[in-house]
Amino acid sequence: MNGIAFELGGIAVPYTVGGNIQQRIAPLTGGTSIRRMMNGAGVRQTHWRKLSVQLSGEGWCPLGIDALDWDNPAGLTLKCGEPHSVLSNSNVIALPVARRTDAPYLPTARAHLANGNEVPTSISIASHTATLGAVSGAVAYSVLYFPQLVVLADPPEHTSDEAGNVTGWTLNTEEK
Repeated sequence: MNGIAFELGGIAVPYTVGGNIQQRIAPLTGGTSIRRMMNGAGVRQTHWRKLSVQLSGEGWCPLGIDALDWDNPAGLTLKCGEPHSVLSNSNVIALPVARRTDAPYLPTARAHLANGNEVPTSISIASHTATLGAVSGAVAYSVLYFPQLVVLADPPEHTSDEAGNVTGWTLNTEEK
């Protein structure tokens, strides 16, 4: 990967501010409940689903994104630098719309073999569907992709350790 840890609001954040970067993505749901039918069967009802992304790290210099417009109602584009994956028994996989399409963050494909090994395989993407090259003996396929979301965020929290010459930060965002 290049020297960019992630990008927020058009600002590319280098690994020097977050060499020990951690990315946490969690689901947010609204109006989720389980309803019971007359026969007792449960049915989940969810009105919407979004994601929450927390980024944190430590480096030798501050994060450097203080000048972003945190109150912009349109939100900020967050281009994650850590991958997520979709696993399937089929070599045709639906991809999330919210993913990066810039190099070197393009999706990559793997075939999973019965013996536990993984091998890279070809990938062709049409719209939001990936077709992976069939691999003899594969029991599953996966696509690694990098999330790209429009988020609402508050300015990051900062910590400083003068003795260790380290500055830390935590950035909490929610998908718009």
